[in-house]
Amino acid sequence: MMRLILAAAVLVLAHSAASAESQPAWRTIISEEDLARLEARDEALKTAWSQVTPAPDIIEHMADAEALLNAPAVPVLSQDIAGDWRCRTTKIGGEFATFVRYGWFKCRVTKRSDGSYFFEKISGSQRVSGVLFMESATRFVPLGGRSVNDEPQVAYDPMEPPETDPSFTLHNEVAYLVRVDAQTMRLEFPLPHYESTFDLMELRR
Repeated sequence: MMRLILAAAVLVLAHSAASAESQPAWRTIISEEDLARLEARDEALKTAWSQVTPAPDIIEHMADAEALLNAPAVPVLSQDIAGDWRCRTTKIGGEFATFVRYGWFKCRVTKRSDGSYFFEKISGSQRVSGVLFMESATRFVPLGGRSVNDEPQVAYDPMEPPETDPSFTLHNEVAYLVRVDAQTMRLEFPLPHYESTFDLMELRR
């Protein structure tokens, strides 16, 4: 009987270890609050579109954004996304301007000495940067931070206070990075801390 108990315990421990090893690395880092933002992606996007009042000057931009968001993901490897990109952000929903598309800026994906890949928006006043974690064959999860102009880049902080703390400026940025084709990717930011309900960043070669 004791042998059976010991064998069962070994199996449980082995299963736990295997589960931990198979868990994507980013899930061991991300905070509960930020994980909830990612998991709310579909609902956040639905809410964001419901907050937009269509107007003649944004109808075409809305159609472009919707087409990009609906474009099916294709398999992606880290080496496929390294290099320089043009990028522009569309803010959807929110309390004030409910649909804003910005102009093109510069973004970059680089391979670092430790083998990881790093994304950064390197021009424009609103910057974002972070480490890319492979989540599936078609999607990365960037964990990073926001900064302004030429301020130092801000690393992801899993201990960042929740949004309910008004005394703290929130920097964490979490998203899904999806490749659409050889020349196009999109970054999806559900429930960003400021300005909008959903941010879409388009990246093109």
